Amino acid sequence: MWLRLLQVGLGVIAIGLALSAMVVPAVGVATVSAVLAAALIVIGIERIVTVFSANHSKSSRAGNIILGAIVIGLGSMVLAFPLYATSFLVVLLAIGLLFAGIARIIQGASSKHVSKGSRSLSIGAGILAISISCMVFASPLLGVVFLNFIVAIALLIIGIECIAQAMSGRRLITSRNITT
Repeated sequence: MWLRLLQVGLGVIAIGLALSAMVVPAVGVATVSAVLAAALIVIGIERIVTVFSANHSKSSRAGNIILGAIVIGLGSMVLAFPLYATSFLVVLLAIGLLFAGIARIIQGASSKHVSKGSRSLSIGAGILAISISCMVFASPLLGVVFLNFIVAIALLIIGIECIAQAMSGRRLITSRNITT
C-alpha cells in the first residue's frame, strides 16, 4: 500500500514539475543553477562545521576542510557563472536522460508481471528520453532553449505512468516474492 501511495505522490510531483516548467520555462534553468549553487555552498559549510563538532583525526579534519572549501568554491562559481553552469547542467541532464531512457526500456521489456499497456508506456517513455538526450547532444544551444519544455513533457509522461501503475493495482516484485 505504501509503495502505491509513494508512486502516486511521485507521479503528482513529476506532473507538477512538468506543468511549472511549461508555464515559466526561462525560470526553470536559472532556478536549477541557483538551487545547485545553494546546495553546494550549504554542503561545503556542513563539511567544515562537522569537523569541529565530531571526533576526527587530524588528516580527516584537514581533508574535510579542504573538500568543504572546494565545494563552497564550486557553489560560488555556479553563482558567478550561471551560463557555464547551465551548459554543464544541460550536458549532465542529457546524460541522465540517456540512462533513464535505457533503464525504462529495460524495465518495460523485462517486466513480465505488469500489464502490456504499462510495459508499452515504459518503453515509450524510454524511447522519448533517449530521443531528447540525442537532440540535446546534437545541438546544446538548442537544448538550452527547449530543454525545459522537452523535460516537462517527459516528466508529464513519467508522472502519468507512475500514477497509472499505482492505480492498476499490480504488485511489484520484491525480495519476499522471489523464492530461491
